Amino acid sequence: ARHGASVKDDGRRTGDFEIGDTIIHVTTMPGQLLVEKCKANVQAGLRPIIVTGSDRVILARTLMSDSGFEGRIDVFD
Repeated sequence: ARHGASVKDDGRRTGDFEIGDTIIHVTTMPGQLLVEKCKANVQAGLRPIIVTGSDRVILARTLMSDSGFEGRIDVFD
């Protein structure tokens, strides 16, 4: 499944793209809402991936580390 960027996120989506048990989150600004979505993905047995700009990869990894999910969520630019 794929969800348009202009579609309001009502909190029920698992991510921007769903491919089997892999959930892809695409963002230009990782933040706390993304952390919560990724944590929910992992707890549901899914495999979240974050795709962000190269200048935001360290931020995304830091957020995941601070949340205790370091190494369980892949981050790519």
